[in-house]
Amino acid sequence: ALIALTTSLSAWLEVALLRRSVSRALGKIPHTGRSITKLAVAAIVAASLAFSVKAMLTRTFGMTVNAEFGAAFAAAPDLSPRITGIVVLATFGAIYVSLCVLLKIPLALGAWNKLRGVLRRASR
Repeated sequence: ALIALTTSLSAWLEVALLRRSVSRALGKIPHTGRSITKLAVAAIVAASLAFSVKAMLTRTFGMTVNAEFGAAFAAAPDLSPRITGIVVLATFGAIYVSLCVLLKIPLALGAWNKLRGVLRRASR
């Protein structure tokens, strides 16, 4: 019981410290139900589209027979796992970040504005 208690306390401390450092770098982080719902919708849409990309890769390059988890449901394409991972995760990341900016998630907007400022300074 003591191990579980100390583990959960250290996890909460880590989350608090991370939230504070991100808030300093990017601005205040809201904790409203509406923003969490927007994040969940963005994640579900991005995951669905990334899964579709994996299915298209499997349809295009054929199916590899392996014992990965869920292989009967979502077979892996006959490509290098690294290439598949890069394509699928890049798809997820690009869609998720784009949706977060479009949905005006404050943290995503702060990161986007900071990136634009860095790119502007680098182009001068």
